[in-house]
This record gives sequence, C-alpha cells and structure tokens, in this order.
Amino acid sequence: MGRANIDPSRLAQVARLTPQMVEATLAPLGAAMAVQPGQFVLAAFGEGPHYAGCAEFHPFTVSAIAPSGNLALAIKALGPCTQHLQRLQPDTLVRLQGPFGDFLADSARTPQLWIAGGVGITPFIARLRQGPVPQPVHLIYLVRRRDDAAFVDELAVHARSDPGFTMT
Repeated sequence: MGRANIDPSRLAQVARLTPQMVEATLAPLGAAMAVQPGQFVLAAFGEGPHYAGCAEFHPFTVSAIAPSGNLALAIKALGPCTQHLQRLQPDTLVRLQGPFGDFLADSARTPQLWIAGGVGITPFIARLRQGPVPQPVHLIYLVRRRDDAAFVDELAVHARSDPGFTMT
C-alpha cells in the first residue's frame, strides 16, 4: 500500500492534453517508486529553473508507468494550485508520497465495464499502456466537449489494436 517517506523526482516533460489538462512525466532522483495502474500519489511541485510551484501535496492518479521508473500524472485545472500547475516547466523538483489505493488490483478474468468522466480516465489509460487487457473490457468515456477528452486518440488506437478492448 502507501509509504510514509517522500521520494524526490524531477519533472522531465510536460504535454498539453486538453485546454485544461497537462500530463507531467516525472523521473525519480532515487529509487523508482513501485506503482501499479489504478494507484495515486501525493505530489508537491516545488522549484525549477523557470517555475515556482505550489509546494503543497495534492493527489494525482498515475496515468503512465515506464519501465525506467518514470511516472506520468494527468493534472486538470480545478483549483488555484492545479491551475498554476498548467504552466509547469521541465526540471521542476517534485516530492512524491505513496503510492496509495488498489483501484484496478482485481485480477479477475471476467468481462469488465469501465466508466470514466473527464480526468477520471487516468487509471484506465495507465492500465491500457501496460499492454493488452487479459479479459474483455468495454470503456464508456464521458466528456462535456470533444476538447475535454484527454487521451481520446490514444484510446482509439488501443481499441483498434487490442481485441479485448472496446469503447464508447
């Protein structure tokens, strides 16, 4: 489950997903954090060469887990700090706590229905990025506008390439 220690990381890359959401890729400065799809971390974005973060911890679900130990977090502008985080710059220092939760830990081989709205897509994209699903999965992804649909093109690629995965 979760760990109490704080793991230092560096912001390696920032990608704009939607007008109100970025995906931040973090590189560990020490040992890689053992994270599974469906888990979240507490992240405090601090100082960088061209950016001063909020320095307060906020929960973010992991959207990607690389074999190198890099983690990605999708951050939607919902409040003052997350709005400020939309302007993140590489090389910003980040403190992480976690991981926490076990949302997708059930390894049942029975068919599944995933339902996501907006930024709630992050645990599912993290799972799909790990490879084909072992059981039939149908995803229903709801957004107000097409511009709000983070990862929608990537989801379409997964739906075309993974015979066990379909989406609406």
